[in-house]
Amino acid sequence: MTGTIERYTVADRYMDLLGMGFFFQGQKWVDFRRALRADGEAITDAELSELFDGGWRERLTATWLVAFGNRTAHRERVGALLLESGVAHAGSGYCGTLAHFGTHRDAELLCAYLDRWLPTGKAYDQDWALSALRHVDATLGTAYATPYVTRAPQTKDRLCDVARACWTIART
Repeated sequence: MTGTIERYTVADRYMDLLGMGFFFQGQKWVDFRRALRADGEAITDAELSELFDGGWRERLTATWLVAFGNRTAHRERVGALLLESGVAHAGSGYCGTLAHFGTHRDAELLCAYLDRWLPTGKAYDQDWALSALRHVDATLGTAYATPYVTRAPQTKDRLCDVARACWTIART
């Protein structure tokens, strides 16, 4: 990795992201959000590509930097990586990023994932995807999640909280 990209990799971010640093309180939350937003805006597309080509730690970091930096040009790659489900632990970031962007296209990407993986019976990130989709529905006034609610695992309140936090990142 190059010297400039190291600040965006495993050592600096993935443990807080994996541990859902979004539940930090007070000043720790403010500092966490500010640092990710600054890094998300500063990282280059080439550096993001390098992270997306890495393992789950790098991908988790990249996807949240995309969200916090509001880097919508990476939407399709995030959706493709979610659909692929090639590595563990990164799916929550993909779903949170799509929830943050919150457009009809993001809902379509989440639906494609659920269409692919719900019928398999394999428990990957369906609860994250459904939570993100429900959040997009609430924002857009749509009902994309309706066909999946009875077929998907029960979502947890904390997942909805994360989706709401992702959606408001760029607005606070």
